[in-house]
Amino acid sequence: MKDTSYGIIVFAKDVQWEYKVLLVHHNSGGHRWFPKGHKNKREGDIDAAIRETQEETSVHVSETDLLGVELTETYQCESSHHPGKVIDKTVVYFLASLSQVVWELVSQEWEIKQCGWYDLSTASVLLTYDESKNLLNEAQKYIH
Repeated sequence: MKDTSYGIIVFAKDVQWEYKVLLVHHNSGGHRWFPKGHKNKREGDIDAAIRETQEETSVHVSETDLLGVELTETYQCESSHHPGKVIDKTVVYFLASLSQVVWELVSQEWEIKQCGWYDLSTASVLLTYDESKNLLNEAQKYIH
């Protein structure tokens, strides 16, 4: 079984001009990672990533905030809808940089326990999976 999601790794500078990254903490399983989700019918990849980021965190990313970089994460996981079935998961992330941190975040309560901005070293510790940590390290190359 194959599945593809789309998300955005969002960076922003705080008042001390230090980069922060936006993470979500999911209710299901308690995983911490970047905002992401599935496309709706007739929705483009970037549109899905922007919509999912806004739905999960209330942060609006426009296409002009995108850095023109795509990173892909692949892994296997068990299906939450079909217990015992393994999913080959692909997540396409776009990188974005906002001019400033949007401190007022509203998470999508039914799916997200909490969302927040974290300095890059803290985010690296908080991210649940090694694949996500590797993505963060790769993404940092494009913002400095």
